[in-house]
Amino acid sequence: MNLNPDALAESGDEELDTREGVQEVTEDMILSYVLCGNELPPESARPFAEWLEGVWFSFNEDGDKTNGQVISGALAHWRGYK
Repeated sequence: MNLNPDALAESGDEELDTREGVQEVTEDMILSYVLCGNELPPESARPFAEWLEGVWFSFNEDGDKTNGQVISGALAHWRGYK
């Protein structure tokens, strides 16, 4: 399954994560999305995907972000912009 950047992102809150439109995201989905979008070179895309899968919920604690917004925020953090 491909990552849908417009789908609601998981938040770690069971009640919020069962809403319609929330997509569960895996490390492989993050990796593929980042590589296909030329966001990071392969040598840093894999560590990024591994890291983001582990901290995903911290980028969407309120449950109001999309997958694309979570990845965008995480990429800014990874690159040192935030």
